[in-house]
Formats: sequence, C-alpha cells, structure tokens
Amino acid sequence: MRAVKLLAIRENFEYMRKVDGESFDCYLAKFFGTVNNLKSLGEDVTETRIVQKLLTSLRRRYMSIVSIIEETRDLDVRRVEEVIASVKVYDKREDLHDERDRVIGTEKAFSSLKVGYVKELSQSNSLSC
Repeated sequence: MRAVKLLAIRENFEYMRKVDGESFDCYLAKFFGTVNNLKSLGEDVTETRIVQKLLTSLRRRYMSIVSIIEETRDLDVRRVEEVIASVKVYDKREDLHDERDRVIGTEKAFSSLKVGYVKELSQSNSLSC
C-alpha cells in the first residue's frame, strides 16, 4: 500500500506544472505539499532536484527568469529559498507591468470617449446657433 501511494505521489510530482491563472504562492503550496508527502513516505528528494523541478514546472511567463537563474547560477549549490525569492520578485514586477498596461489601456479608452464627447458637444452647439 505504501509503495503504491509513493508511486502515485512521485508521478504527481513528475508531471506537476504551474497552471495559467494560478498564483505563484498557491502553486508553491501545492508543490511543497507534494514534496513533503514524498519525504514523509521515505523518498529522498534533494534540494537540487527540488530546484530543478521548480524551474522546469513554471509556465512560459517565467522563462526569462528561469533562463537567467540557470545560466548565472550553479543549480547544485543554489538554495530553494534563493530561487523562490528571485521568481517572486520577477512575478511581482510582471504583475506591476501588467497592471500599468491595464491602466494605460483604460486611460486610452476613456480619453477616446472624451474626444468623441467633445466632438458631439461642439457639433450640437454649432447646430443650435
């Protein structure tokens, strides 16, 4: 029974991926829940394996930070906490850029409404004179 459970959790760990729309913190909770389940069943999950799996399980949005981490750091000595911190900073920065783009888009939409409204006002004023 234990071997079957270990096999199922190991398979879940191997195929785990961050889903679009899932927050990074929620994904980390799920990810480390699986790691802890493996360890509690006697599986030896090294820090290097955790770092490698974490980096390979992230979505396309994170590929630039993953590449930077892989190219500039020795993954055998890189701690999980350092990787998580780097990815979280990147994630927050991307969220700020996304929010700024939404605000700019909203401002543009409202500014075009204002221009249209001003044109309508000037046309209606010229008709009434």
